[in-house]
Amino acid sequence: MSNKKTRRVQEIRPVPPVKNSKRISDKKSLAMRIFILALAGVMVLSVFGAIILQLL
Repeated sequence: MSNKKTRRVQEIRPVPPVKNSKRISDKKSLAMRIFILALAGVMVLSVFGAIILQLL
């Protein structure tokens, strides 16, 4: 029981800074996701455009 309590305390202590870093990383990851999705969309559109042009 004492081991569990000490483990819980150790887990609880670093939570606030982790939340702050998670918020910052979430913003960065969201920007990266939007950027990657935009790049992927452009690539897919270009590929489909090339295929359609070849079919036409």
